[in-house]
Amino acid sequence: MKWSCPMFSVFRRHIGLFFLLFLGYMLSRTLGNYSLPFLIFYIVFFLVFLWTALRTDGSDSLFNVQNTEWLLALGILFFCLRLSHRPQLIYSSEASLISLQWILMALAADAVVILLVFLVRKQRSRPLWIGSLTGLGLLLCFAARILVLFASPMPHIDVFNNNSLAAQHLLSLENPYNQLYPDIYGGTAGYPPSFSYLPGLLFWIVPAQYFFSDIRVAFIFADLGTLVFLILLGRKIGLGFKACFLLPLLWLSFAPALFILEQSFIDPLLVFLAAACLFCLATEKFLWAGVSLGLMCATKQYSIFVPIISVYWIYKNAGSKKAAVFLSAAFMVFAVALLPFVLASPGQFYRSVVTLLADHPLRPDSFSIVALCLNEWNIVVPSSLSVLVYCVVLLGLLRWLAMVPVLGLRHWASALFILYGIVFLFGKMAFCNYYYFEAFFLLLVIYSGYAGHQADACNVPQKALLLSQGPACGPIRWRQTEMQES
Repeated sequence: MKWSCPMFSVFRRHIGLFFLLFLGYMLSRTLGNYSLPFLIFYIVFFLVFLWTALRTDGSDSLFNVQNTEWLLALGILFFCLRLSHRPQLIYSSEASLISLQWILMALAADAVVILLVFLVRKQRSRPLWIGSLTGLGLLLCFAARILVLFASPMPHIDVFNNNSLAAQHLLSLENPYNQLYPDIYGGTAGYPPSFSYLPGLLFWIVPAQYFFSDIRVAFIFADLGTLVFLILLGRKIGLGFKACFLLPLLWLSFAPALFILEQSFIDPLLVFLAAACLFCLATEKFLWAGVSLGLMCATKQYSIFVPIISVYWIYKNAGSKKAAVFLSAAFMVFAVALLPFVLASPGQFYRSVVTLLADHPLRPDSFSIVALCLNEWNIVVPSSLSVLVYCVVLLGLLRWLAMVPVLGLRHWASALFILYGIVFLFGKMAFCNYYYFEAFFLLLVIYSGYAGHQADACNVPQKALLLSQGPACGPIRWRQTEMQES
């Protein structure tokens, strides 16, 4: 006899949303630094999600979330209140925060009204109100991002300093990997200053440095691109009108978002490229999906896991020819981005993007199990063990994807969320921006829960992107199914 509890059932049905809310609160409190209580809670949440997401019996609770958009509105309010209370800008003065605080308070007030609309407005008039209020909230989110640049124009962090200098070097026709960078920490960081990102980043930050004298403008444009692809993806997979706009607002109001921007972390670019890739997968544009992931892999080193999961997903859904097109496009873009810098200075390039990261000391302030073992029990987890864990988990996830009869958005996003969760927990270092990137895949899991199940007041049929089983020995084919909204 199965044990059942109504509260636990609700928690399981919305594990993705509750986990995302916890991640936002945790990252805004800890800024991705080591905290034993939060790490324990994170691991518990992660294990519950793992148990729920890997079920393959067809009764997965992550899909049964119809008619619960009000929970999204509640989540948006939670994030907006957190932002207005503590935007977590480290290098700004009190005077420079006044305008930003007013914008954030207006955003919180807008979130309150959105929630009230669900409680007091009639069903027929809700879409108009939700659309208008969500549009206002999105404008306020971008206004807050622009004000961050003025509130904290020169953050004292090596990521901002070195990346800005690298963009300036390239504008001066100098190889950024051959330059010396100042040690703004005075030798206390434990690693030499360098430009250690892959060359793909330069394609984004050089125009921002040239036109705006601030590389972080590129990340604001990346957030704008993410918004566009999230809305397009939502309409493609059959989200209702309200969920289609509430979910992007939930992401753009993510509690640590302004901290990520101030610190000049580049992960918003990765999120944008992941959103573009997924939209291309949903529309069967596998060539452009490969281009997106090629750019991602040419931007940051740990992006490599996304194409591994994606190529298998494409192979099972569309066959080996489409998977070959995807891989070829990704490899060509990756090679074109890296080749000029590799040829110009192969030794220095390899040292900057591989050797320095491999030799990076273990960070005890990292939010990871590795830091937990070091801080609590004085145990140093060897890198070989971490690599073994990565391989085992990756093979296990590929085995799980092979067992699932029909692969959809949820499986792609769940596999990447689980994989990156393990990678960061067992890595030498993992901070706020790492888990920010991981959280985006959790948002996509939430997307899958609302896809095809939401109802608009106008009662117009929506196109829901589903995968249907093809011939027994052939690949799974795409099928557009009409979903009558209730």
